[in-house]
Amino acid sequence: MHVPIVIAHRGASGSRPEHTLEAYRLAAELGADFIEPDLVATRDGILIARHENLLAQARLDADGNILFGVDGRPVIAQETTDVADFDGDGDGRPDFADRLSVKVLDGDRVAGWFSEDFTLAEIKQLSARERIPDIRPDNAAFDGRFEIPTLEEIVRLVKQVEAETGRKVGIYMETKHPTYHALEGTRQNEDRDGDGILDLGEDANRNGRLDVVDGGSPIGTDLGQSLVRTLAEQGFTDPSRVFIQSFEVANLIDLQDRIMPAAGIDLPLVQLLGGLGGSGGFSAPYDIGFNADPDNAARGADMSVYDGFPIAVGRQTGYADLAAPEVLKHIAVRYAEGIGPWIDSILPRERLDRPVDADGDGAARVTSRLTGEIRPLIRDAHEAGLLVHPYTLRAEENFLPLERDGTALTLPEQVRLLTGLGADGFFTDHPGIAARVLHGETGLEFLGIATLPAGFRVEGTEVGGLSGLAWNQATGSYHAISDSRGGETGAPRFHTLDLDLSDGRLADGDVAVTATVTLTAPDGLPFPDGAADPEGIALSAGGTLFIASEGDAANRVPPFVAEFGLDGRQLRSLEVPRKFLPDGDGAQGVRNNLAFESLTLTPDNRTLYSATENALAQDGPQAGLDRGSPARILAFDTASGRVKAEYLYLTEAIAAPPKTDGGFALSGLVELLALDDHGTLLALERSFGTGAGHAIKLFEVRIGDADDISGIHGLAGRPAPGPVTKELLLDLSKLDVPLGNVEGLALGPVLPDGRQSLILVSDNNFSQTRTTQFLGFALDLPGGAAPMGAGSLE
Repeated sequence: MHVPIVIAHRGASGSRPEHTLEAYRLAAELGADFIEPDLVATRDGILIARHENLLAQARLDADGNILFGVDGRPVIAQETTDVADFDGDGDGRPDFADRLSVKVLDGDRVAGWFSEDFTLAEIKQLSARERIPDIRPDNAAFDGRFEIPTLEEIVRLVKQVEAETGRKVGIYMETKHPTYHALEGTRQNEDRDGDGILDLGEDANRNGRLDVVDGGSPIGTDLGQSLVRTLAEQGFTDPSRVFIQSFEVANLIDLQDRIMPAAGIDLPLVQLLGGLGGSGGFSAPYDIGFNADPDNAARGADMSVYDGFPIAVGRQTGYADLAAPEVLKHIAVRYAEGIGPWIDSILPRERLDRPVDADGDGAARVTSRLTGEIRPLIRDAHEAGLLVHPYTLRAEENFLPLERDGTALTLPEQVRLLTGLGADGFFTDHPGIAARVLHGETGLEFLGIATLPAGFRVEGTEVGGLSGLAWNQATGSYHAISDSRGGETGAPRFHTLDLDLSDGRLADGDVAVTATVTLTAPDGLPFPDGAADPEGIALSAGGTLFIASEGDAANRVPPFVAEFGLDGRQLRSLEVPRKFLPDGDGAQGVRNNLAFESLTLTPDNRTLYSATENALAQDGPQAGLDRGSPARILAFDTASGRVKAEYLYLTEAIAAPPKTDGGFALSGLVELLALDDHGTLLALERSFGTGAGHAIKLFEVRIGDADDISGIHGLAGRPAPGPVTKELLLDLSKLDVPLGNVEGLALGPVLPDGRQSLILVSDNNFSQTRTTQFLGFALDLPGGAAPMGAGSLE
């Protein structure tokens, strides 16, 4: 089966400010096949990577004049550099305030700072900024740190990546506004009447001076010519590693007919397609309208370039016309090897009346839904002999459409859907996610270990017995449940911790305990000693904690799952089915110390999973040296508080027998972590033998087609139902570090390299000789799921 290529749209722009060397390098590291720079020209004709030639855009008022704030500065609409407030000489005034101008770009009046008015030396003084900081605030942490790269620097980076890793990453370049750069655009010119005097209405930037760059001369830069010349000079002309794309038509034909033959190269060209409805703007190639206007003849407009098209090409020609089957065949024969359609041209959307919260986080961000139609554009293009590379796949909820069931069509789901439709590649801001979906990769990298000493105390309370961990995205902190039952080790409680992963590593000194909260019953009073044995913890989107207690089967103390406020007070109890309650004679229910160790919420907060560490008494035996144990996973409906399904989970056998007389050994399921809303989880199993130490394994679990066994009281003596599937991800013994009693795990923030962080924690059983361990990992999520660390370190 053909695997589509992953095209990193403006680099790994979901994790770094777009069009920076750092975004491109990260994209290569995350598995992108191609990186995509948009190319515009500087005043001295050098190609740089920016989404637009607007380095920063200012707002216009209703009359088309620059809008200024009460502070006298222009109101910024969007920026990808710090040009608007760059103060290199430190005098407190922006150095380039005089370059702010108003121009007509592809028929639209816009204001801002334009690349063609700056030399490369000037642009190299600037630094990149995140274009959409409201949606990607974590990227904005990198503002001011990265330069604006040239095409030459991008080529050198790709060569460096190849030398360092052996990976041959390609470059997929877009010429931005080629007609504007070559024929229509001019340098800054406030002197509209050419008299050299600042007249009324000419001071667009309000600095009291007449600002003109190079006499307001035409830009006159042929982007295609400059691009090919740079590639030839850099020796980067392998057609398997280069694509050139454009939303315009004439410049692609010029590349095919004149520029590439003159350079002795032949590189694949891609016709980008905007919207297939409406007229003008995003729905039509700008060059056709420009060339069709007789008033532009003196500027070089020429309609003969479109000779041979099977349709009449004119001012009304739009992308919908180019997408017609007979035109696609002409494009394939005449000049291009592929098309790059907007994904909505394949999977149409319609706007919602009001935004929807699709992931249950309390914020309504989804603004569209799929119509259910699948247009035949991929089929038509393939029949014409063209490749199809749709754009742009993004992970954030703001960009996702709703499906018919009311859930958002996630990026991984879009990749799978478009792959099934035959797409040959994808433009995506999140190349790591797409690559993992396509290649089925799941990876873990150990980042290090941090410890708290035995007997460690904060304000007189011992921090120990940590059995579960939950990350609070709102605060960036973790809540760690302590399995103290009361008495000498203290009341049942949880601690709040900070873990410093900002450098992508975990080491001693990176853990700080900031608070301790005692758990209390609904009446606000502490739990009696022995009434609770808290082992699992999960944080809801509503800011409450679900906590699982193992109970004490030997003393007929039942296990429970309950919801608590962050102040520690119990709010409600979830209903635990009677078959889990111990009957006192060992014939029914959970076994002592082998009950509810785990707890996890799905991302949509609708399902809460817990599990028994080993089999119920009526389900089968405990784990032994030669067998596992048939544990049960419980799926609670959080709204009703009732169990809606149960699944069979087969644990591993005990890894090693005890090595001391009178010792003991056990093995079981101690933690679960939901990765999606569809039954994909991580499962942590712990085996221990006295004198043999701990064996810890991490599995990926898929509920899939597992049988629901909630209606079966006991499994012993019955035909075995279909269990969940599991696949070993990591045997922690491979880490070559001494392992403690690791019982908890939680996702954390996205790491600086764009991967998901994962933290494991050990229960030191309040020993005065054992430390508490925190083990850090970088996780490539199974199936390409989007990283869940909303508080990204990026």
